[in-house]
Amino acid sequence: MKLKLPLYICLSLAAGFSYSNGWCQAGIITDTSAQENLTKAANLKTVKDNELFFDALKAKSHNDSKHARELLEQYVAVQPQSAAAYYELSRLYIEDKKID
Repeated sequence: MKLKLPLYICLSLAAGFSYSNGWCQAGIITDTSAQENLTKAANLKTVKDNELFFDALKAKSHNDSKHARELLEQYVAVQPQSAAAYYELSRLYIEDKKID
């Protein structure tokens, strides 16, 4: 009994150590691939967000300020750090005289 407990602890620690360092059996997702998947998902979200901004600029160039304003408001909701979006939105508000 005394010998089994330390051996069990050593094997458990070794298994945990090998998994945490990415030494896994085939078919198990490693930490690196999970991180890559998260990065791809974040990039896809950014691309879709940017489409809102560029669609808003396109609507503005077609003199559809109402649709451009709606798209820019959606974009600012998901990308609040975008100074360019706030600038374009402020210009639309000034043109429409909807300054609060």
